[in-house]
Amino acid sequence: MLVWAKSALLSILSLGTVLEQHATIDLKVEVRREQPMVVKVTGGCGHSSMGIKKVVQKREGSSIRVLVYLRVGEPEGDFSTEITVPDDVRQILFGKRGQVIFSRP
Repeated sequence: MLVWAKSALLSILSLGTVLEQHATIDLKVEVRREQPMVVKVTGGCGHSSMGIKKVVQKREGSSIRVLVYLRVGEPEGDFSTEITVPDDVRQILFGKRGQVIFSRP
């Protein structure tokens, strides 16, 4: 049973988990350009044993969600992504929880 549990845990960790805003170090959101609007999102991973695997942007209606995937053993602890924000996008969300990190005025 212990071997199965260890195998299952390693499988889950290798797939990765998603960084949430509360576990992000120095999360910064900066408007880089107005037309077309480009927003830069940067930060660091607050999990000591995990690093950044990849950053994904997903369109969800009038929002864009930023998902920062983590994995044990990844060497990179910081992330940076630039998002081109179409006129019909009202906000940018972060993580699976969908914390609003940017809203149009």
